[in-house]
Amino acid sequence: LQGIQRCRRKPQSQNAYLFNALAVMAGNLGRLEEARAWFEEGTASVEGAASVALWQAWAVLEAKQGDARAVRYLFKKALGANPRSR
Repeated sequence: LQGIQRCRRKPQSQNAYLFNALAVMAGNLGRLEEARAWFEEGTASVEGAASVALWQAWAVLEAKQGDARAVRYLFKKALGANPRSR
């Protein structure tokens, strides 16, 4: 959380891996809305929008919830971030 606080103070130092870790942990604890909020905040930055790992982890979370439309959308965003990372 300290890393996230520093990222919020200096937007140019965003780290997608911090958001990914927090979102995955929240999802594993059953805190789905919190996990989605971390994913949203992480993908809002330029670095996060280009992070295939962040988009894919979000897609996996939604797949566990059974939201096929969201899963397709999120995997499509991951492919858009890096088409070679399949």
